[in-house]
Amino acid sequence: MAITFEQVEDAIAFIYSEQNKRAVLLFGTVDPSVSPGVVAPAPAWYAKKSGEVVENVYWKIGPADTDWLSSASVSYVISSIAAQYPYIHSRQGTPTTAPILGTGLLVVGDGASSSGLDSIAIGDNSVSAGDKAVAIGAGASAPGVNNVAVGNLAVTADNGVSVGYNAISGARGTAMGSGADAPLDCVAIGHLAVVTSSLQGIAIGRSANGSGIAIGYATQSQGYSVAIGHAAVATGANNIGNAAIGWGASTTGSEYQIAIGRSANVTGQEAIAIGSSATCVGNVSMSFGMDATNPRGHAGSFGRKALPVNDAEYAFAHVRDGLGNQGHHRINTLSVLTSSAAVAKLQTPEVAAFLRLPADSGAMLTGRVTAYQTGGAAGTAGTSAGWEVKAQVVNIGGAYTLVDSNITALTAPLYSAAGAATWRIQAGVTASGFHIEVTGEASKDITWMCSFDNTTSI
Repeated sequence: MAITFEQVEDAIAFIYSEQNKRAVLLFGTVDPSVSPGVVAPAPAWYAKKSGEVVENVYWKIGPADTDWLSSASVSYVISSIAAQYPYIHSRQGTPTTAPILGTGLLVVGDGASSSGLDSIAIGDNSVSAGDKAVAIGAGASAPGVNNVAVGNLAVTADNGVSVGYNAISGARGTAMGSGADAPLDCVAIGHLAVVTSSLQGIAIGRSANGSGIAIGYATQSQGYSVAIGHAAVATGANNIGNAAIGWGASTTGSEYQIAIGRSANVTGQEAIAIGSSATCVGNVSMSFGMDATNPRGHAGSFGRKALPVNDAEYAFAHVRDGLGNQGHHRINTLSVLTSSAAVAKLQTPEVAAFLRLPADSGAMLTGRVTAYQTGGAAGTAGTSAGWEVKAQVVNIGGAYTLVDSNITALTAPLYSAAGAATWRIQAGVTASGFHIEVTGEASKDITWMCSFDNTTSI
């Protein structure tokens, strides 16, 4: 049988000793089941008292004055605690299974059991087995101590709280909402909100799901990740440190990722995407701005539709012109280490010995090259040289052309120490892109570094 709201109302009234609330007390020696004639509403429970002692409890089964059953007839059990209160009252139909009060404070409902000290069980087959436990609702179960289960089939454990149909909480957990599930030390609030592991997780919102923190409708989080916003997803390798904040924001496939904004997406390791539909695929990279995209490693894209084309490149998107074309200002970093006089090329962190340009674009590159001796059998550590580089390059259909440059031939340093006088650099292009070749000296360990400003028109 289902517990009714009125039963809960009456049980609460019982706890707070509302002595005149819809109850009839039967005094003296008259047993209404043996000597009918007592007028009382039905169906209901009534306590027969002699002074302040409850002698028996009777069930009024029908409207007639003769429709009485004694507690023995219905196997109803009541403890001496009932002597402190005026009545036990239920409007449910005739019981089929006796409620058991035990050492509890209150039990109401068919098959209900309240065996813990100062515990309360209200509802058919409800169970409050632990001390100071409260179970309210058909099939509600509060077997641990100091816990609360409210709702049909709600279940909790020690010091836990479950509120809602089929809500389940572990020890010290809090589950609120139909089908909410919060394991040990976790919190789940909302219809079908579920925390999937005992990692002090939090799931708030309808169908929120995760072991980290998931807040919002259908959000998902794994491990120690955070997902906040409608359908936000924070998952990844090792489930460490990811955060997805915003409608449809997602972090997947790696760790230490951050995605903030509507549909922002990060798949690169230790990467960040902030802005509506911002995307970051490269590792240790970042994208900032609406539709900013970053497929490169150790790179950054800034502005609407910004797109780096080289590793370690920072691309800043310009405002589009009247024809819909969009330019970029790019900053590139290249380096290489030489220990001989053999020609080498400056490289990006991906070990690419060239700079790419977007297809069908032109770029003005201005940069500075620094060479610094760090060791070696010859020369003196600390010897250095510097160059300024300027070049105009185009990429038409994948074919690169060096239009002009101030270092088309091997060029001596613009600034240098005496020991670096023979060091040289030269600009050029291949089918892969623009490059800078460098020439050092034998037995000298030289680190070459270059930073380019690259203004690209598309």
